[in-house]
Amino acid sequence: MTAEKKISAGVHQNRQLTMDTPETPAPTTRLSLWTRLAYGTGHVLNDLCASMWFTYLLLFYHQVIDIDNRNAGYLMLLGQVADGLSTPLVGFLSDRPCCGLATMTRRKCWHFLGVVCVLVSFAFVFQPCLFCAEDASQSTKLAYYAPFIVLFQFGWASTQVSHLALVPELSSDNAVQVELNAYRYAATVSSNLLVYGVAWILLESSGSSADDLTSHDVGVFREMVFIVLGVGALFMVIFYVGVRAPPAGRQLKRYSESEPDEETRLIAAVDDKQIKAFDWFKNPRFYAIGFLYMCTRLMMNVSQVYLSLYLLDTLHLTKTYIAVVPLALYISSFVGSMAIRIFSKANKKLTYFFGAILVIGACDWMWVDDIGMQVFGPAILLGFGGSFILITSLSMTADLIGSNTHTGAFVYGCMSFLDKLSNGLVVMVVQQIQPCQNGLCCSMCPGFYQGVMVFIPGTIATVSIIALGTAVALNMDVFRCRKKPEPIPNVVEYECVA
Repeated sequence: MTAEKKISAGVHQNRQLTMDTPETPAPTTRLSLWTRLAYGTGHVLNDLCASMWFTYLLLFYHQVIDIDNRNAGYLMLLGQVADGLSTPLVGFLSDRPCCGLATMTRRKCWHFLGVVCVLVSFAFVFQPCLFCAEDASQSTKLAYYAPFIVLFQFGWASTQVSHLALVPELSSDNAVQVELNAYRYAATVSSNLLVYGVAWILLESSGSSADDLTSHDVGVFREMVFIVLGVGALFMVIFYVGVRAPPAGRQLKRYSESEPDEETRLIAAVDDKQIKAFDWFKNPRFYAIGFLYMCTRLMMNVSQVYLSLYLLDTLHLTKTYIAVVPLALYISSFVGSMAIRIFSKANKKLTYFFGAILVIGACDWMWVDDIGMQVFGPAILLGFGGSFILITSLSMTADLIGSNTHTGAFVYGCMSFLDKLSNGLVVMVVQQIQPCQNGLCCSMCPGFYQGVMVFIPGTIATVSIIALGTAVALNMDVFRCRKKPEPIPNVVEYECVA
């Protein structure tokens, strides 16, 4: 059933009042270029670490540390589950008052807590076991890496959710939100470019003559992880200095210093009628956009996890290509993130559809056997398509939140929970059915990783297009607060539909 809650208040023409509704942008939507750029850097540490996590974790544990495929999959699943459970929890808690640092707003407080956890734990994730003998058992290695992975994923989730939740608080203007997400994604792409560029240089200068990764390459990952953490920490300082977050979400703003009268208090009461955290579970658009966001992350992350294995074990390229090909992918992603502002002005849904079609095209191309150097073609298509669908899905989520910024972190936390849990489960299933569980790649590996790169992202892209079309057909546009036409002069009514 549809319940309508109406609040009417007489508003005189000479009274200067603003209300944060989708139709009435707040004054804070006029963000300076410095603030927008600084916001984009707030996720760089996470992006750098995530690039290493998704691209090199399985390679590092299996080929460098000698952890078998199944156990490497268990470690990645553990991380994804820890991240998935942390995101809605952090989202719910970060919508509450500040976590204890009086000098920081609630969003920056949780962001800072996440940064500390990442800096403390991530270095150990890509290092050999400090207390293990050379012949240490698989269970010993699992027990050693598990706590660091859990702490890292909690910190990653805390930083991610609080950073995303800042978007609708910094601006209620849709164009500005798209631009903030574009800057954020451009920083993500630049972070990936840095990781792959560093990996390329370190692998070329490692002195190892082997074409595949071996235990002799452990120094490459040690140096890479410290470069990642150092650069990430620097950009976190830029973020904290450059972005002044709103202290407690969007509220009714007055330019007058006088006490609010009865009319003002009635209008301000609209804020109290906004959606509570668990009310989102009654909203069909919450599930539709959550599903699209999950599909988007699955397409991108599964491609990123298995691209390196596809290059080494299916195409039999040398190990430097595990840096060069992802580098080309993210260069195209960077170009796509800049072009998204042109496409998004037309229609977000069409932009998402176009990005998903590019992903399907890349998967079809990789179905061709022994494409060799042609692999740069599908990599570029994946880069463009991935940037389009990710930025658009984030913008759709910001639209969903609208003026309900007091529960914004909870919404992003739930979206991320679906993303992380689904990614962990898919990777775990792939690792379980991998045909060669012990030792190096066997004769079945080439076709197996080719199938993974073709069918998983391609199928998910197809499903996401179907889901998008279904959402459009059903016109899922509920839980929006909108200004109603004035039935009588100087009277404004607001209506929230549940």
